[in-house]
Amino acid sequence: MKPDWVPILCYHRVCPESEFGPDPGSLCVTPGQFGRQLALLKALGYRTVTLADLAAYLKAQKNLPPRSVALTFDDGYADNCVHAFPLLKKHGFTATVFLVTDRIGGTNVWDSGKVPLLNEDQIVRMRDGGVHFGSHSAGHADLSRSDPGTIRRELSDSLEKVRGLCGRMDVPFCYPYGRPGPAAKAAARELGYLCALSTDTGSDTDQSGDLFEMRRVQVFPSTTLSGFWKKLQPWYPRWQKFQKKLKSSF
Repeated sequence: MKPDWVPILCYHRVCPESEFGPDPGSLCVTPGQFGRQLALLKALGYRTVTLADLAAYLKAQKNLPPRSVALTFDDGYADNCVHAFPLLKKHGFTATVFLVTDRIGGTNVWDSGKVPLLNEDQIVRMRDGGVHFGSHSAGHADLSRSDPGTIRRELSDSLEKVRGLCGRMDVPFCYPYGRPGPAAKAAARELGYLCALSTDTGSDTDQSGDLFEMRRVQVFPSTTLSGFWKKLQPWYPRWQKFQKKLKSSF
């Protein structure tokens, strides 16, 4: 039996509420929230799959169990190792963390707050614990507005860095700000990325489309446990489309 769909859940930070800050506070969940969400996945019989597994499934090269889900983290915040990683290990789950490779061991420069990012020791520890890594570009540039030379450098430099750190050739990509753009999509494909993800949650989250513009379901601090359950359902993408259409009509 094949899954009706495979939701790709999108997280950023996992940290105490006191560390949320003004920006990107909307992209944080607490360790308690994250732990309850993982516990619910476990209780419902979900298994986490890697993006390599999912890409192979979508190309009809591999089967997946009925209740499959992929967990992803954008930007590579240090709290992913401090708070999220122990909870993933506790529940026997894996995830993919997308790194801004020029900022490894530093802080974020694309939002306010100077939030610490993963260093190489933390990345290696997580890698050895079953976590996968992908590229979120070299410097978190908005690739939808960048020239072709910048796009290629952002993607090729980060691809080389992630491959060197993780020892894997099948590296996924995640568009900064969730904005693909045709030039960035073409470069990701040409450079040999496994697949590429956006942050669009409004449509096509049933993964019926382009491997280089895969859609995800974002998890926010306001996401209740019942709301989290809804995000796992095959009808959720259609529900989001309906909500968006309804809002635009008023």
